[in-house]
Amino acid sequence: MIRALSGVASRRASSAAFVVGVALSVLAATERPVAAARFVQTLIRPTTTSTPTTCPSNPYPCANGDTFSYSVKGTETISTPTSSPSIIPYSDTSTSIFSCPVTFQGIPNLCEWQSTLASQPGTVSSTYAGYVPKGPGYDLDWFGQTSASYGGGYTSSLLLTYAPPLVYDKVPIKKGEHFNWDAVTTHETSRTYGPSNYRATTRSLEHPNGTYASTYFSSDPKQHTKLTETRQLSANGSGAFTYALSGPSSSSYSISYGAPTMVGSQWVIPVTTTTGSGSSTVNVPDWFPGGGPAPAKFGYYIWRHAGLATIPSQCGTFAGQQAEGEPYTTFYLDPVRGYVTTGSGEAYTIDGSGVVCENDNVTEQFYDNQKTGALIETVSFTSYTVLTSETLQSLRERHACTHKVGLPPAFAIAPGSRHDGRPMHDAPSQR
Repeated sequence: MIRALSGVASRRASSAAFVVGVALSVLAATERPVAAARFVQTLIRPTTTSTPTTCPSNPYPCANGDTFSYSVKGTETISTPTSSPSIIPYSDTSTSIFSCPVTFQGIPNLCEWQSTLASQPGTVSSTYAGYVPKGPGYDLDWFGQTSASYGGGYTSSLLLTYAPPLVYDKVPIKKGEHFNWDAVTTHETSRTYGPSNYRATTRSLEHPNGTYASTYFSSDPKQHTKLTETRQLSANGSGAFTYALSGPSSSSYSISYGAPTMVGSQWVIPVTTTTGSGSSTVNVPDWFPGGGPAPAKFGYYIWRHAGLATIPSQCGTFAGQQAEGEPYTTFYLDPVRGYVTTGSGEAYTIDGSGVVCENDNVTEQFYDNQKTGALIETVSFTSYTVLTSETLQSLRERHACTHKVGLPPAFAIAPGSRHDGRPMHDAPSQR
């Protein structure tokens, strides 16, 4: 999903958290799928049973040095049950440069798609992809993503790996063919360094069904504090959060979220909070979409090749032309963080030019997952991303390997990173 950050930046202070959030939002704004919401550097290398290869007539989806620029325009709408909506327009420019061949995590013969946003010149993000033989054709697989950012005295880096590699495209592709981008395991580790020896690390593992386990640790010598947070989500919808701060004002507590259960005639989620003074349990009304038990999958991202479509009027000079339409739908539920993300959109691809326009629509809903189960806030994004220029180093025919060149269609779930649908915003209680 292509998203500019002006609206977000105006509401956040210049802090370590903001620097990290901006960098991952940039990744989300330039790649599909995105790693959403924070920088990560993976220490675990993915296991693969196949080796990238080249196509006989065209070894890479783009030539070394190809560049593509896009304009991004949209709106962000923030509303609560008790206030009028706040609408914030935003705009930006995204640029992608291709390098082929490169080696990523010891895997050779890949292409790197390096992207930047004009609003964040200190951040660079990349996706690494290569061809793998599959039946009579090839899969274009994503092996991982990286990002690096510098600003405000803070340095952050990202590396994601997918196991198995994520299938981004197929050659040849058939009308109606679906892609499920949630069928991978994602390994992450994030590192951020700042003034006065500040450092922060996040390690996490997310499974194809959306369950995960993560640990965050930060050390701030200037404030004489150390903070550890853990989060965990299980397949039945239960989860846990722990918080431990050591320093001049030490504190710790934990919250356990039970699986939805029927109490009398109502579905509830037992939530137990434990502090140094004891424990208390609240039966929170079930706020999951549709109520009842947890879904079989907490997140998914599905797009399909729909055949010819007419490019909409919001797509500038491409409006009204025929293109290959690629609609997508996305969903993510996080019982521990207390939010639901839903999204839809469509990318429009023209052979030889790639994705010339894309529409993205994403809604993030935050709930009180500890007491009332009530909706707290809704944040919605809608945007159009339009190709404005491209520089092709070679005019050789590229369709033999893939009809996509240029910016990959966006990935609305990241809202991340991870491609887990984590929201672009923090929950209201965490701001």
